[in-house]
Amino acid sequence: MTMTRTDWCVIAMVATALVLGLVRPTPAFLAGDGKGKPDRDCYIGLDGYSSEDLSPISKNGKKQGIACTDCDPACDLDGVGTPNGACTFSIAACVNNSGVAGCDPATRDPKKVKAQAKSKAGKLDLGTTFPGDLTSACSGFVDFEVPVKGKKLNKPGKGTVTLLAKKKTDKDKFTFVCNPRPEGESCPAPPTTTTTTTVPGSTTTTTIVFCGNGQLEAGEECDDANVDPTDGCTNACTICGNSVVTAPEECDDGNLDPDDGCAANCLPEGCGNGLIENGETCDDGNTDDGDACPSTCVIEFCDPNVGSDFTIDVTFAGSDDVAGITVLLDYPEGQVIVPGSGGQVPSGVITDTPGFALAQPNDLDYALREALVDTVAFPQGLLFRVHLETCMGASLPTAGDFACTVEAAGDVDSVPIQGVTCSVALTP
Repeated sequence: MTMTRTDWCVIAMVATALVLGLVRPTPAFLAGDGKGKPDRDCYIGLDGYSSEDLSPISKNGKKQGIACTDCDPACDLDGVGTPNGACTFSIAACVNNSGVAGCDPATRDPKKVKAQAKSKAGKLDLGTTFPGDLTSACSGFVDFEVPVKGKKLNKPGKGTVTLLAKKKTDKDKFTFVCNPRPEGESCPAPPTTTTTTTVPGSTTTTTIVFCGNGQLEAGEECDDANVDPTDGCTNACTICGNSVVTAPEECDDGNLDPDDGCAANCLPEGCGNGLIENGETCDDGNTDDGDACPSTCVIEFCDPNVGSDFTIDVTFAGSDDVAGITVLLDYPEGQVIVPGSGGQVPSGVITDTPGFALAQPNDLDYALREALVDTVAFPQGLLFRVHLETCMGASLPTAGDFACTVEAAGDVDSVPIQGVTCSVALTP
């Protein structure tokens, strides 16, 4: 089914995140509050994430926010496995979400929208990330931290996102609540799953154990309820340092000493073993590019020349049917840097995207992942332009210092397209 622009405006960020492979929570549009004239709620709304595990906060039948409990992995995205007194939500503001009765996007200007998130942790301005020249648009996703409150950090904390159209055309407020984790209660972990298959005359039960829940279960040698792989109990719940190599261990020299060839998690020392060592700046347990740590396990330092503008063009070729694409741009981080980090790339860094395409950048501090999606195919050629900052004391890079890879491409019906390539050139 070919989608119309009206359909796409509501689900564009969903398609960008899911079809093109961005790792974000499952988005769900939170409609306006229904106050005032019916057409006002088409002006601004909020994209967040939904799950059966979340507790929605509703008003007048409209979902007006969500509640989360500290360190609940279903909604608290800070990645901390112990209570830390805060919840991190992921939010994005949207303008002109069509499909609302009486909505006339042609009369709504994204430049006239102010979207601000506010909690005890500070303020976030989402409005500055709107493309501004689109009839319908969503900002990039940002992490919104909401601390709990009280001297003993035992009371729910509240954060609000206010979306205000200038001249009070529309004003919506969404509430995000962070409930404290009860004292002494551990954070949730994926439960042990039991699958039962019944066959005439017999029953087969398969139990999948979970390492890290503090319970010694079948097949585990230890379980210390943490994710520290260097304390003698690995993240696979095997005992490291007992001179017995137990899969997935690859070595065990009977100790946890460093620099002896076998690391303290019983994997060979070196990049990709999950431990930062020997000059590494990161190590995420693999030697893949495109994730939190590059294949070299080193992210070069850059002291940026703030306000400088080193511009490159990313182009693509290989098909006239591409309407959605995700590319990974590997840049020489010791020579140039993308302003911002993660999903918080400032407006103006990525420009010259094709047509009415919605864009979602994610900077990894050594590579930039950019996803674009539209209801019509892009013309081959310029895909987007990146405005980088140079690094103090570093030489200027050449086009050959950059590498571009197409991670996914699809047509207007989200059917994958093979053979699409991208390349980098210095902006004339």
